[in-house]
Amino acid sequence: MQMAMPPKISIVISCYNRLAETRQAIDAIRAQDFQDWELIVVDNGCTDNSLEMLMDIAAAEPRMTVISLERSQVAVARMTGIRATHPESGYVVVHDDDDWLFPGALTKLWALALSNPDAAGVYGMPLHCDDNGNSDEMLSKCYGSRRVGVSDSGKIVDIPEDAPETFGTMVVWCWIATMGQVLIRRDVLLSSCGFVQAYGISDDWNMWLDITRTNQFVRLFEFTLYKRTNGTNLSGNKALRAVSERAIRQRLRADRTMTPAQQRIAKIGYFASCILFLRSSAKNLRHNNVREALMQTIRALRRAVRVCALYIGPMPAIPDATTAYVIPEKAPMVGTK
Repeated sequence: MQMAMPPKISIVISCYNRLAETRQAIDAIRAQDFQDWELIVVDNGCTDNSLEMLMDIAAAEPRMTVISLERSQVAVARMTGIRATHPESGYVVVHDDDDWLFPGALTKLWALALSNPDAAGVYGMPLHCDDNGNSDEMLSKCYGSRRVGVSDSGKIVDIPEDAPETFGTMVVWCWIATMGQVLIRRDVLLSSCGFVQAYGISDDWNMWLDITRTNQFVRLFEFTLYKRTNGTNLSGNKALRAVSERAIRQRLRADRTMTPAQQRIAKIGYFASCILFLRSSAKNLRHNNVREALMQTIRALRRAVRVCALYIGPMPAIPDATTAYVIPEKAPMVGTK
């Protein structure tokens, strides 16, 4: 059952066996000074007591809906939650179950969204931290703070801290660490390619690339999200991320719906990503870490070889996004208010 009045922001969390972390994420949402939201939590086949915990919270929280699924791919759980949001909601946050919002984050992001209504969305910065939010990370050195991009003229350039996220920045690297940083327009989200399972743990990056072909994300250069760093984060799996990245690069190479200018920017962006490894190599040399500097240089060279092979070799096949995953038409909802 939908809320009587449409919320300004819909928040979607897919959870799996992270009871304490999910509770922390929900508590941070409920503690926000911005209160015009709805919360859709998808229990993605949890085998612990998460569902009971969610039911208890939902019984006292009229803005919260719980959806119970059999164990599914994260892409399926996320899209199920997104499609359950209020049809007149303005914006959506797709929130991981192990991160939590900074106090006042929704207020700041909402204000920025109001001042940029034509943008696809807005986003803040992630603070990588321990389970208690402790971190020595500085804003000037956090993930995505120092970006490289490709200009419309094809030049590889450093991007200012407060500049928006565009196709020219996204083709170099995914500068958004996690979905929970982003307040995205619901209409833009639903008209995009969504989360395509075929692109693995980088399915969010694939979606950002799809959206930024015609729009941009305005950036709030402030911390808005605590991003927990521990051994259970799939996003930290470099091997899986490398496989996903190559699949997305192949899609960009083969996608004939892109304009010639976008194709050119995508190719230059792949070359530009080599610069990131070379910069990391130089930084390690400055700190006398010769071994790591050598490894980063080798990675840059290997990447350059892959770029050449991709754009000189035969056209790669790309997954069919329409059959990459199946969204259940209906999922049981419990705890709905």
